[in-house]
Amino acid sequence: MQNLSTNIRAAPERRGAAHRELGGTPVRVRTAVQRKSGTRHRSGWSSFRYDLLLLLALLLVLTALPLRAGAFLPLASLIVMGVGIGSGRRISVAFALVTMIAEAIRVHPGFSWNGLIILVTPLLAGLSGGYAGQRLREARLSAERAARRAELLSVAMMRLPALDSTRAIYRELPRLLSEILGFTHADVLAPTPDEASLSVMTSFGWTPPPGSRVPLRSVTGRAYLQRQMQHVANVADDPDFVEGAGLGHMHSELALPIFAGGAVVAVLNLERAERGAFAPEEIASLQALVQAVGHAVERVSHLEEAREVAYSQDFLLDFSRQLADAGPPESLARRALMLLLPRLEADAGRLWQPGGHEMRLIAELFDGQRPPAGELEALDVPGDAVFAADAAESPHVSSAQRTQGLRSFALAPMREADGRLHAVLEVLYYRQPSSFPPAQRQMLLRAVERLSQALQQAWLTMRLANLLDALHGLGSIGDAARLPDLALATALHLIPGTDAASLLVVEDGVLRLAAHLGYGAAGAPHWAIRTQLDAERWYGGDETQLLRATPHLLEGELLGGGMELRSSLCIPLVHDKHLVGLLSLDSLSRTDAFSQVSLSLAETFGMQLSVLLVQVSRRRTLERVARTDSLTGLSNRRCFDERLAEEWQAAQRYGHPVSLVIIDLVGFKSVNDQFGHQAGDEALVSVARSMEGVRREGDTIFRWGGDEFAIILSHADLAGAQTAALRYLKAIESARVPAPDTTEVHVSANLGVASAPSDGDSVQALIKVADDRVFEAKRTKTPMAPMADE
Repeated sequence: MQNLSTNIRAAPERRGAAHRELGGTPVRVRTAVQRKSGTRHRSGWSSFRYDLLLLLALLLVLTALPLRAGAFLPLASLIVMGVGIGSGRRISVAFALVTMIAEAIRVHPGFSWNGLIILVTPLLAGLSGGYAGQRLREARLSAERAARRAELLSVAMMRLPALDSTRAIYRELPRLLSEILGFTHADVLAPTPDEASLSVMTSFGWTPPPGSRVPLRSVTGRAYLQRQMQHVANVADDPDFVEGAGLGHMHSELALPIFAGGAVVAVLNLERAERGAFAPEEIASLQALVQAVGHAVERVSHLEEAREVAYSQDFLLDFSRQLADAGPPESLARRALMLLLPRLEADAGRLWQPGGHEMRLIAELFDGQRPPAGELEALDVPGDAVFAADAAESPHVSSAQRTQGLRSFALAPMREADGRLHAVLEVLYYRQPSSFPPAQRQMLLRAVERLSQALQQAWLTMRLANLLDALHGLGSIGDAARLPDLALATALHLIPGTDAASLLVVEDGVLRLAAHLGYGAAGAPHWAIRTQLDAERWYGGDETQLLRATPHLLEGELLGGGMELRSSLCIPLVHDKHLVGLLSLDSLSRTDAFSQVSLSLAETFGMQLSVLLVQVSRRRTLERVARTDSLTGLSNRRCFDERLAEEWQAAQRYGHPVSLVIIDLVGFKSVNDQFGHQAGDEALVSVARSMEGVRREGDTIFRWGGDEFAIILSHADLAGAQTAALRYLKAIESARVPAPDTTEVHVSANLGVASAPSDGDSVQALIKVADDRVFEAKRTKTPMAPMADE
């Protein structure tokens, strides 16, 4: 810390540097010591020699002049008084003594009262002249001080209008004072955002530690709180005095509040090493100066506010334009951070998206220091934006952020029209704190509003595109059995808020649980829904409301199937005013999981899924018709070919046997000839029902063509197939076909049995062996031809 003399010696250099930095015209001023010394600019030896010569000259003149006593006294008194006025009280007294000695030598060798009076008269004249001279010099110094005050104010008035920011004004103020006044050090302090202390904005004459703050319980804080000047002539008498770190011992302090717009915006604090160092004239000058500074700050604040508003408008226009074509949500979020962080002078930023109890990071950008990942939780998000100038005092800061030295941050939640949270912006400061001035806060909030709208639109566009792609994919799948599972997987992925989903499909007038996903081991909670009435109860309305197909949101703790649901979105699947299914999207974590976006997407998804379910149902009906014999209801020859090929491949892959029985009815032609085709059809139907009555699980019966039937026996070897064939033969022979004359017609059959792999190495070989054995049974007129090993 420099002492007072060092500070004074350095004043010319600082003054020149200040002029060079400001680029202004230098002002001719003197330091405080030079002003205090006045005209005493000569050395001590030169002054003594000059006074000695004057005394000797006066002594010679007075002794040499042939003056009478009556003329000598007035002349000597005038000379002594003039010397006193010009040189001071001490030299005038010396001149008076010299005059007395000279007169005593020249005129009065002896003592007398008359001579004493003559001798004392010059002494009194000298004292009067010295006193008058002192008063004249004090008046001259007072005039010089007034001139310096005027000079200070004129310099301030000249320089302050040239500054275009409050920061520049506060930075220039101590330097300006150093050129006019002498002080040990000066500070300009401003209130912190929370107004709990004062922070050092600029200093002169010393270097405060980084982030220095002065408590309100101090001389400077008192000036801020009481809104008036605080002058402490001796700081030892003031209990609120706070000594600056590394500053040394100060003995007098002067704190002056700076007003702008009727409020105290800063405090000018001056300290000196001497006691009572601030004269009343200096204080008056400083008060006038801070008043001028306040006017300058108010003017510049208006200019800065106008510039900030214009700059913010330009920035927001460009911000909105660049977000309009940013693409998917992740790209849009990163683009927003790239634009916002430089504008806010921030070190890092992140964008989060809520998902259940967790927050998903969708974009981050950092300069140098990367923020700790994964510490923001949905429960920590406030209702409104948070601007924390001092991060250490905020409850929204994690321990990891405190460890990394987070100094300031802003947290801005983004919400949909119904108040649901859909994103959070986090702005972080590590290197330098931010006070978040009102203009910056307003700009950030307006930017967040635009970003929120852009993100919602981007997410909706992306989800709709993905939904259409998914629906197109669902409509083009070849396996209709996979549709329910794929539909639920699509809903879970594309409809926000969905944790689990279930699909019920109407089959034969009954709602059957076709698929469920996301419920864990407990299974879907809608197992009890079986009829449309059950669906109406779950939906919460009657048939008319149900058939409108409007998604219905049920919120709260709903128990179903042994599970606790927080909210459920029920979407009736309706086609042509008929209920074809019920889609339930459920949240297991939040009561406010489903937003308006979720309802819109669910409604679109439900309409398309209804169409797909109807198409699948119709396709299955057509396939069933195409694969079923219309007379007997058995599978037809086309279905036989497909099923036998499947069974053959399974037998080849897993090594189990498969057998085939071909049946040719005996006497069927006579039924047609004797009783007509109606009776023949009834005979075929009766035979089919009789065989279905004895069919075992794993057997599939087909009408092979005309009066021929075929049976595929999975996992049956040749011996088992022969046993099964005899069972089917008895069923055929027991069939009764009523004839027109009330008689009953009986039919029989020839059977051919073949088994793989013993009877062939291909499907065609297996069919040929079984067909040949039918022909052999006909030739031998036996129901079933004997095997080769019999």
